[in-house]
Amino acid sequence: MRNIVCIILAAFAVSCFCISCSDSEKEHKFVDLSELDFGEGTYRPNPFKFLDNIPPFSWMGMPDSVKKETKLEINFNEDAIRSHSSGQLAFVDQNGNKVNGVTIGNGLSGSIDINAKTGSVVIPVSFTVNPAVGDSTLTGSIVVLGNDLDQVNGTKLSSMATPIASWSLKHEIGINWLRWTILILIGVLILAIVVLILYGLFKLGVYIFSVLASLKFNNKRDNKKKCKKQDDKNKKDEDDEDDGRYAREIKPSIFRINRNYIIPNGSQHKNPQGKTCGQILDELNDKNGRIIIKNGEPVFDKDGGTLNGKPLKASFPEGIDSFLKPDELRRGSKINRNKLHDEAFRRIAKEYGMDIDELQVFKGNSAPVENLMQKWNCSEQEVYNRCRNPHRIARVLHECKDGKTVQLVPWVYHHFPHTGGIEAVASKY
Repeated sequence: MRNIVCIILAAFAVSCFCISCSDSEKEHKFVDLSELDFGEGTYRPNPFKFLDNIPPFSWMGMPDSVKKETKLEINFNEDAIRSHSSGQLAFVDQNGNKVNGVTIGNGLSGSIDINAKTGSVVIPVSFTVNPAVGDSTLTGSIVVLGNDLDQVNGTKLSSMATPIASWSLKHEIGINWLRWTILILIGVLILAIVVLILYGLFKLGVYIFSVLASLKFNNKRDNKKKCKKQDDKNKKDEDDEDDGRYAREIKPSIFRINRNYIIPNGSQHKNPQGKTCGQILDELNDKNGRIIIKNGEPVFDKDGGTLNGKPLKASFPEGIDSFLKPDELRRGSKINRNKLHDEAFRRIAKEYGMDIDELQVFKGNSAPVENLMQKWNCSEQEVYNRCRNPHRIARVLHECKDGKTVQLVPWVYHHFPHTGGIEAVASKY
């Protein structure tokens, strides 16, 4: 690539002015100017463009433009020198517009004032081209606006800028092999570092796994005796469940229902199918069958047949004794609960959006089943399914000790010995 192309060799021709004795003729002052060729420049895109302004990478830098420099030489004739003629020289494109990027002399614009003087006038000219132009040959004209210069290169000057020569520059796009090579090497280095880190993590994981496996093997031998003791304890617990009791205490205030126990069927307890407590608990999705004792009384807070797993309940803010006879409460025996239970059924049905017959079937009563079979035109089992009691589990109304709440509790829990809200209310009378 050429850096500087010699341009513009101006041949200055001097012509003599003939002065008429009778008439004073106007003098013709002129200069000669040759065509100007900036030459050829190649722009090489920078893959590290964002690092161009960082000093450590400046040694890699090439500007994002092509800058070509040359010199403009002008010769004036004697008449122009003698009359101290001057003019303005500028670079324009093919449309006559001033060219951006051209610097003439030490100025910052594309034009310069010239004054006639003895000898050649050498003016440095540079052209910085934006790479957006791509591969192209740029051309234009050099114009002169004469103040008192009459002609240049044989062209008469007017008050307007007059083209007197042309200029050209060839611009190309290349590839910056050095930078791309460095970029690829950096990418390979980063990939190698990532691979080494992943390999190190893999080796660390293998080491940790081997250590944990060794610890697990050692702990396994130590735990054999513990497992044997726990098995013996579990076997003892199973043996205790077969002692005929309904429930036994496994922790302070926590009782577990004997899964082998069968609640007897009768007027107080309903278990016509003779199911074991374990079967009933499985149907209620209760795997542990535990009852917690709080303040000396069992807490009935489970029912696997409801949507939220809690027993259905009715609230009596006025007190359950409003539906009981005071004289019976004073005696504390043979207390008639029918009125209270009827109201409890009515309030529970209203609270949960159920029909009274559906609630009775949910409780385990079979009396409304036939009516519902006719109403829905379905089988007996379908009635129990629709009433959310497919396993026909028996439930009982339980008055809480607060005297203001009545729950519908599965018999499998309510069989636990306890006193409830009736006893609490009767004690006040």
